[in-house]
Amino acid sequence: MMIWGALSCLLAACATLPQGPWVGPLPTSGQIMERLEARRLAVRSFVMQGTIQVKTPEDELYGDHVIKGVFPDHLRADVLGPFGRPVLTFLSSGNRLIVLDYRENQAFVGPASRQNVARFLGLALSPAEIYTILSGSVPLLPHDKAQVAPAPEPGQAQLKLLGADGSISQAVVFSLHDFAVRRAWLEEWSGQDRTGPNLECLFDSFVPLGLGDYPRNIELKDDQQRRVALASDQLTLNQPVDGSLFEMAIPPGIQVRELK
Repeated sequence: MMIWGALSCLLAACATLPQGPWVGPLPTSGQIMERLEARRLAVRSFVMQGTIQVKTPEDELYGDHVIKGVFPDHLRADVLGPFGRPVLTFLSSGNRLIVLDYRENQAFVGPASRQNVARFLGLALSPAEIYTILSGSVPLLPHDKAQVAPAPEPGQAQLKLLGADGSISQAVVFSLHDFAVRRAWLEEWSGQDRTGPNLECLFDSFVPLGLGDYPRNIELKDDQQRRVALASDQLTLNQPVDGSLFEMAIPPGIQVRELK
């Protein structure tokens, strides 16, 4: 769980607004982190609609999705099956989690911990981390060392961060045009041997949305054969989102189970 806990430490950091394309030599690690954080903090809300695939060794979920988010950790994801039939509603508001599983006619209520989130979405991420990733960014690892290098793809560069105890590293590949994250991964190390990547994020199908290019396709996978893939044909940023969407009355007749 150490690699998950390390992600959350910088989610409340401050940054300046995004700026224009980078010109000249590669930016320093500090400049890169400032620009990446600026992009993250610039997205105060989003609405996306498309298809979703969730695969774990125990279960599979396919359908259409409508996901709404408000900074920093309010999320509502509605998954629909054939003919628009509800399959799953995932709702996080602060530290509270409500999940309606229409397939099992059950509602799950409890704290929005990584363990509880993983039970339904497959990956052990906090709601704030999910919001960050769905908004086209990644939380940056608290680190002791940072390195910058060109990426194999033209017009891109790579930032690598090494955790303070040397057991966790993070790599972020981003565009020098607008610092949009293209790929990021976390790895754990045991001595000189790596045990990962433990978590990988892939961003694709970028569209210009005023603040820069943002991904419509997002794929997350980890070393436990768990995968979440989102393909959104509609994506809007920083538009008003009704706060009542994050409040849910559990329908009568549905069994309620408490999450620990």
